[in-house]
Amino acid sequence: MLTNKPNYEDAFDKMLRCGLKKHTEPDRPDFKERLLRQIETRRQQKILAEIVFEERLALAGCIILPLAAVAVFLFFPEIPHAVSSWTQNLFTISRQTISDYVPKIQLWHAFIIIAGIAIYYVFDFVTEEF
Repeated sequence: MLTNKPNYEDAFDKMLRCGLKKHTEPDRPDFKERLLRQIETRRQQKILAEIVFEERLALAGCIILPLAAVAVFLFFPEIPHAVSSWTQNLFTISRQTISDYVPKIQLWHAFIIIAGIAIYYVFDFVTEEF
């Protein structure tokens, strides 16, 4: 452990003592704990407010994006047709590529690939909480 590391709690106590010397009323023994509790409460409230804001944004996205999709389908019918033709072309190209290379892949290659993917996902699932 580093010995030259400043002790922030002692510095806080010293600053608090100096500030309280200027006042005439006596300081309570639990004043520091209450002050630190208030600081922690405000920090937690700030974190909670950020989480609530992010959740509201996610909820707004879940409402606005489907409405935008419906509006596109209703008012711009040519856009979904163009996208579907792109998707069909991509599917055709993918199917052609797969049909060219699948006969060259042996069965044990496929088993190794599937086993590797399964091991990765099991490992990811197990270590997700750590």
